[in-house]
Amino acid sequence: MKNLNTILVSLLLISCGRVAQNPVVENFTFKKPTVIPFSTSSMVSPMVRAATIVVVPEREDVKDLVFNPMDGSTAAEWSDLYTNLDYSEFLPKEFTKEMSIEEKILGASEVVMAAGSIRDQYLRNLSSLESDFSEKEEEVRAYEDSAGLTDITCYYASRPRRGNPYTCRFDEDAASGFTRTKTFYSCENWALFSLDANQEVHVQFQKHLEIAQNCEGLQAELDEINTVIQARKLTRLSAENVVLDLLLETEKVTDLVFAAKAATIEKPDSIGDESSLVFSADKMSVEEFKLFVDFLPGNSSKVGYAEYSMANGLIRDVSVYMSDLGVKKLKFTLELPDMTFFVDADISVEKMPIGFRVIDSAARVEFNNEKTRKGVFKLEFDTIKL
Repeated sequence: MKNLNTILVSLLLISCGRVAQNPVVENFTFKKPTVIPFSTSSMVSPMVRAATIVVVPEREDVKDLVFNPMDGSTAAEWSDLYTNLDYSEFLPKEFTKEMSIEEKILGASEVVMAAGSIRDQYLRNLSSLESDFSEKEEEVRAYEDSAGLTDITCYYASRPRRGNPYTCRFDEDAASGFTRTKTFYSCENWALFSLDANQEVHVQFQKHLEIAQNCEGLQAELDEINTVIQARKLTRLSAENVVLDLLLETEKVTDLVFAAKAATIEKPDSIGDESSLVFSADKMSVEEFKLFVDFLPGNSSKVGYAEYSMANGLIRDVSVYMSDLGVKKLKFTLELPDMTFFVDADISVEKMPIGFRVIDSAARVEFNNEKTRKGVFKLEFDTIKL
């Protein structure tokens, strides 16, 4: 049964941006990443963009797991993840008392693999979508500059309620109170331009109609791209929370801590700083390393964000070195309240949006109660090519 734990570690690797060699669910395909050497030609942002700090459950940890995620407070996030997967029919919808340990550990593996895969897939997809959005914004601005939006006059009688359109006439009419003027200079606010009765005969009407139709079409294209962007971001968050949810449920039937979260650019802590890692100029040593880590309600003896850093000694024995295979590594010890992570991570760089990563998919975890497990530790950073 040792192979089951090996498979789970391999699948958890997906959540860290790696490719598992033997996925449990069929028909998974992954694009091989292009790794860029980590050197002085890349500037790495010191702020952690995203982080994964989890412990890998073993067979004995899931034997008593009973969990129906589709019928609880996190059902929307599970549903969001499953809706965006074309192989969700292969994933478990619940963990029952009747399921064998093998079914449970493999089911948990499949969920974690799917969540990690879609996070990376959508991160790459977001870069393309945001580029499309920027190009469309430029197209809209070019139209706004050339279409003469500000040439169309609007006289209105009274200011409408917030969000409602102005009722405009093309000519001033003091007798009816249409004396105030309003200028609409962008397609985004053109929707606030509505016409009073009998304006169709005015010389400006056709120009107004043309602008209205063009702006509506351009703005609809912008809104469509933005809707997809926001949906992708939400699904990435749902995928991460699904993994945390599953691990926290596993905590309930064990005496171990499996899940933690760190304050990052993607998931900032509203009351504290974001985590950071600063290398020396030659990138062969670390000058500053701090993580702001929180443990969700479960088995942890300490809940709430706290600093774990080189400065306070909770991150220690830090070194950067080259492995025998020529891979640059970051090695350190992270002392958390209930366990200690011994991390020996690979350093890799891909073209943005993946960027710079520090990954150990099989970190040694020693709990204060003397139990040991494997853990996954991953940090992600933005990079800028010099």
